[in-house]
Amino acid sequence: MIMVNRSCILLLLLVSCISTAFSDTCPTPDSLRDRKIPGQYEWTVQEGVTLDNILGARRLYAVRIYNFDEYVSCHYTTGKWPVKLDGKPLNNKCRLLPESGEWTGTDSGTLVCREKDPAKCGFRLDCDQGTRKNPG
Repeated sequence: MIMVNRSCILLLLLVSCISTAFSDTCPTPDSLRDRKIPGQYEWTVQEGVTLDNILGARRLYAVRIYNFDEYVSCHYTTGKWPVKLDGKPLNNKCRLLPESGEWTGTDSGTLVCREKDPAKCGFRLDCDQGTRKNPG
């Protein structure tokens, strides 16, 4: 009986790790400094943000998917003011879907990750033909 319970727990942990291993997440501050960000997205920042601002990111504090699955927004603290790094799929037929973590939706079409550790907020690309609600 104890061996069966351990096997079930191990299987659940394995499935949990596999689902997060294949999902994308916002770049960590270290990966931003190393300039290693996922290449399947076009990354942009708001006006007035410099490369030094992005490279000075200290902590990821929020992850959101905006405009009914169109782009992901990664919010970071810096030494001065918060910065956002937005990622839109390079393939405009793809949409972003939550993959791991706890997400809630809003009436305005925003999905907000509610995890205490935003690094656990995984998302994935869904590139099936004809699935985009708002073609870009």
